[in-house]
Amino acid sequence: MIAIVLGTPFIYSGDIYNGVITAKQIWFYCAMALLILIFGSGLINRKSVLLELNSIDIALIVFYAYFLIRAVYTPFTPLLYNVRFLNYSLLLLFYFIVKNIGTSYYSKESGENKKKILFYEIIIDILIITGLVQAIWGLLQLYGVLPSLHSIFKITGTFSNPAPYAIYLATIFLLTLGRLLLTPSSSFSKSSHYISFLTIIVIILILPATMNRASWVGVAVGSFIVLNYRYDFFRKIRKILNNMAKKLLALTFVVLIVGLSCTGLYLLKKGSSDGRLLIWEVTLGKIAEKPLFGYGVGRFEAEYNNWQADFFKSHPDEIDGSKGLVAGNTMYCFNEYLEMTSELGIIGLLLFLAIILYSLKETHKKATIIAPKDDKKRTDKELIAIINILVPSFIALLVMALISIPFYSLPTFIVYFLILALISSSVGSIKYKKLKVSQFVGSIAKFGSVIIIFSASLLLMLKVRQQIITFKIWDNAIHMYQAGYIKEARKSYSDIYISLRYNGSFLQYFGKALNIAEEYPQSIEILEQALKFTSDEVLFTTLGDNYKALERYSDAEKAYQYAFLMAPNKLYPLYLLTNLYFDSGQYQKAIKIAEKALNKNIKVESTAINEMLQAMNEIIIKIKNEEEVF
Repeated sequence: MIAIVLGTPFIYSGDIYNGVITAKQIWFYCAMALLILIFGSGLINRKSVLLELNSIDIALIVFYAYFLIRAVYTPFTPLLYNVRFLNYSLLLLFYFIVKNIGTSYYSKESGENKKKILFYEIIIDILIITGLVQAIWGLLQLYGVLPSLHSIFKITGTFSNPAPYAIYLATIFLLTLGRLLLTPSSSFSKSSHYISFLTIIVIILILPATMNRASWVGVAVGSFIVLNYRYDFFRKIRKILNNMAKKLLALTFVVLIVGLSCTGLYLLKKGSSDGRLLIWEVTLGKIAEKPLFGYGVGRFEAEYNNWQADFFKSHPDEIDGSKGLVAGNTMYCFNEYLEMTSELGIIGLLLFLAIILYSLKETHKKATIIAPKDDKKRTDKELIAIINILVPSFIALLVMALISIPFYSLPTFIVYFLILALISSSVGSIKYKKLKVSQFVGSIAKFGSVIIIFSASLLLMLKVRQQIITFKIWDNAIHMYQAGYIKEARKSYSDIYISLRYNGSFLQYFGKALNIAEEYPQSIEILEQALKFTSDEVLFTTLGDNYKALERYSDAEKAYQYAFLMAPNKLYPLYLLTNLYFDSGQYQKAIKIAEKALNKNIKVESTAINEMLQAMNEIIIKIKNEEEVF
């Protein structure tokens, strides 16, 4: 069943809305429902229950307790509709199930870890195979054999775009490298060796083509750690750097190399880098307003574009500068720690960092160097090798989280929790206790467990069924809308409104369909609901169109202006604002905005852009001609 959960990356569908992402989410719910049911049934049949906790488990439980409380008090979205909360909750269960299985294979009486090691190796080999298949899939996309799952990017694997694909491959690459270099030859079969070697080669071939810098950084950092575990670089370097002059020279060299590498990565995609710097600046400013508890679980997506509009409203001089040019709609912070702080506050971040620190502390106690000369001295070398295989991928994920979105990609987040569970089960515990209860109490506990397990599984399966139906209808509604069947699309949206009333993207689609159907008051109502869950300039331009149709010109003006502040490099809000002023007789304002648009630096040239510029120029000419007549 764990393998079924790990098959999540390969799931996608063209029959449901946003099927590359949504299908993975639905599959994960279904797989977890079955895993909970099977694992829970096994627990019920046990005569006693083993409680084995360590500092990592306790830190994770404390973090989740705070996360739960913060989710309860997150505005607008109920718990069972909060996707971020559901994923964390199910992954916490996944963590303890994996850890329990790994722990159960340890023989306390004999102290043997053979079955436990075999379990770890099977899980790691399954992950390596998923990486191999994904890498081959990407190569086939690169050479046009398989289609991409994105309209712009050529290489995505079975992911939505190259970023999560590359991060997943980088994580698997490090597990594979560790498997090749750190696994004792006595426990490494020829087939596993060949598969691992092939995986390394194929990932090396495809990863540069993704142009994802975070994955490259993760691979570099993780590979250095793996190689240090194998060849003990640090110890050898310390012997060489035996005086202050050598240490200063080495430090200078390292700073120079790191500086040049960072500069090169920055310049490679300068626009993207500047965009992320802007996102971090805006996010830090908003964190300062709610530093302790943040804005709520999953609120970054709903709030960020509003924050960006507020930033440019407070800094109008930046609108036509470099920051205005790189600003755009975004759902991600591209720094998981900043995003977590914005949602959970400093308290949430510190609790999350505690999990990381305890994990590294516990692994440091066991993850010692396995140089060839030490190999025969260690009776627990296989378990230590497993820990050393896991740690580089774990650290690389944390490094990539500084500049990208590994936790937004469900498959990668599953791998993160899996690695954490394997680390936790391998480092031992601070508490090991068998609970023995009376037959009566045991019967009551079993009955209660049956109810909880079956209820949880049933609820998940019902959610799966509901989502398959609603997302199919949503996808059909989009196709009907695009084909011009507005009334039919409007009806389909209306049919699934109750199920998706907390989904900002759905509400935005629904509101747009109502706008095209000229049901302006209803469109405003739906779009105002959408504002609680999402925000972008398209939503506000649609609101402005509704207000304009109802001759609420002041409201339309505010909506268009706010849309422009969200993404100052976009021309469309200025075009709409120019037409609003012209149609409402505010000619001087129309000229002012049109001239502003005509003098803007255009980020991306297109036919639509040229048509809008031509239309605004004609409005200026028309107004001036009419003024000359009078």
